[in-house]
Amino acid sequence: MNTPMKPEAAQKIFLEYNRRRCQMAIQSAPKNAPIALNFVPLLLHYNNPSMPCYLEAPEGAGGIDAFDLTDDMRQAAGTILNDWRGVEKDLAYWRPKKVLLESLMLMGSVGTAAQNAASDYDYWAVVDETRLTPPEAEWLQRKLSAIEAWADEKYGLELHFFITDIHRVRANNFGSVDQESAGSSQAHLLKEEFYRTCIHVAGKYPAWWLTPPGVDDATYAKTLQGMQGTFGVDMRKYVDLGNVSDIPGSELFGAALWQINKALSSPFKSVLKIALLETLIDPEGTTVLLCDDLKRNVLAQSAVVEELDPYLLMMDRLLVFYGRKKRHEVVDLLRKCFYNKVKVKVTAQLKRKPNMAFKEEAMSRYTEKWGWDDARTNELNNYEEWNFDQMVKLGTELHAFLLDTYKRVTDELKGREDVKAGISDEDLTVLGRKIFSFYKRKPGKLDPVKKASDDALRQESITFMPQVQMGKKTVWTVYRGNVSTDVARRVNVEYTAIRKSGSLAELVCWLAVNQIIDAGTFLHLIPNPLPVHLKTIQELLKGIIEFMPPRGISSLDNQTLLKTEVITGMMVIANFVSQPWVKDMEEVVLFYRNSHGEIFCEPLDGKAGTERLAALARNMTPGASANIHHYFRLFIPRSENSAKLEKTLRSIFTTRLG
Repeated sequence: MNTPMKPEAAQKIFLEYNRRRCQMAIQSAPKNAPIALNFVPLLLHYNNPSMPCYLEAPEGAGGIDAFDLTDDMRQAAGTILNDWRGVEKDLAYWRPKKVLLESLMLMGSVGTAAQNAASDYDYWAVVDETRLTPPEAEWLQRKLSAIEAWADEKYGLELHFFITDIHRVRANNFGSVDQESAGSSQAHLLKEEFYRTCIHVAGKYPAWWLTPPGVDDATYAKTLQGMQGTFGVDMRKYVDLGNVSDIPGSELFGAALWQINKALSSPFKSVLKIALLETLIDPEGTTVLLCDDLKRNVLAQSAVVEELDPYLLMMDRLLVFYGRKKRHEVVDLLRKCFYNKVKVKVTAQLKRKPNMAFKEEAMSRYTEKWGWDDARTNELNNYEEWNFDQMVKLGTELHAFLLDTYKRVTDELKGREDVKAGISDEDLTVLGRKIFSFYKRKPGKLDPVKKASDDALRQESITFMPQVQMGKKTVWTVYRGNVSTDVARRVNVEYTAIRKSGSLAELVCWLAVNQIIDAGTFLHLIPNPLPVHLKTIQELLKGIIEFMPPRGISSLDNQTLLKTEVITGMMVIANFVSQPWVKDMEEVVLFYRNSHGEIFCEPLDGKAGTERLAALARNMTPGASANIHHYFRLFIPRSENSAKLEKTLRSIFTTRLG
């Protein structure tokens, strides 16, 4: 398609496609989607004291340009507001005197096969910054934040608004890297994903849908310029966020870094996205953008669901690419990620269901095409009940693929000129240090367990058991569940073992850091001749969680990562398994975190431990001496000598504190 379709026809087709995407969103999340799609735009357009999130606006500013109050919006408001009829009568009075938003659109998994009840909603709140005064811009930010907080508190609904300036987006300027933004690392990719997944919620329509698929920037601009003159289109109803015709090789390097960073907290999604990067970089891949494939299919009014769903379209491209390369282990991994992400449990009973939802139909077709039998789907259906070893195996596979693909991508890009031009030095440093902090092995570092998801490895109950060996150091093992009865009956329980360590304190620290146990986990201890008690272990766990709660490396702020790392918190655990009458320091466990998110645990004998404590104290964060309790904790089981030991350790730390 080299010439533009008549704009009336293109708009009609887009609106019908947009309507179907909204229907799919509501089908996937019937409680949340109507709020996000139909009530949120009302809150933004009408700043009414009778509606949630009212904030007095500067001179009546607010609202969305080209806003249309639809029946769906009225229905959503009638469900949420007790007095919607009364409110609706006064809406004309509360119409904004100056609109601030050009358009409100969603991007991401909403309205696709990948959406589920827990999916969040990422909005582009499109503005023209040249038209906003500082008070108006500040008010808009507060309004959006208020809506985010209201939706979370009232409905447990996760909304994210990204204020998006039309001029910056046209220039592919998306700011710097933070936890939610890719910044300079993947501007074209972000715009491609936006156009591929976008749902129009309210306001002006995206002008991109008026242009033919696959055109270069010059043709795109020329097409839009001729719309009003040639076809008489009222371009005031459209917002132009610019074209995306290709993905520069220089940007792909930063994008690979970014996806590795995102994988630290969401590996399933990142595996699929970094795989997509490889299809764009590999000489055997395709340079046709997915958003153009989607636009071509939509405008051709395809009736094939897989050609119209942004997520299914991506998956088909990935599976064909890796299948053609005969990388069958990758194809299998991507299928598992895809199946887990969609969250449809395909069963024999589902296949007999007369009226399946579109996601159910899609997954039934895919699993049949892949040759998956009931045993295979049942295994994945019970994912949340997998044992520890199965979870770790999948997480290891995911992260191995991520790093392997990242290496292939960067090796391919090394030979290209200006490969790093698409990412700023600051963003490169930030992302690189996050990756280094997560994957780099160091002496004493508690390496994060490679998880498939955040809560994948949490245990409801565990059992600690020592193997007391005469003349040798005791080895502690932690097992899944309560194995006390089996141990008493001499039943082999090694298949449930999670980890072994010569230090019980180090074992507890590792379990807590990796969120394998938390305050709600039931702890059990096999009876033994050692002086340690279950209550002491429980107290240590509580102390660790309170003093050093889990914090993902991906959430660290940029400025901290740009500086040299310092120790931001230290807990010293002394004589944890010693007899209560012991006067000397027998074992010192140094448990600490640095500003780059790395966590260390060093079990040492008494003399070595006190010397190491003195050395580490010099690298504490500036200002630690002013509030030592915030940065330094001691844990010593209560005994007749614990006060003396505590005084000694505190003195060593404060004396050497830098």
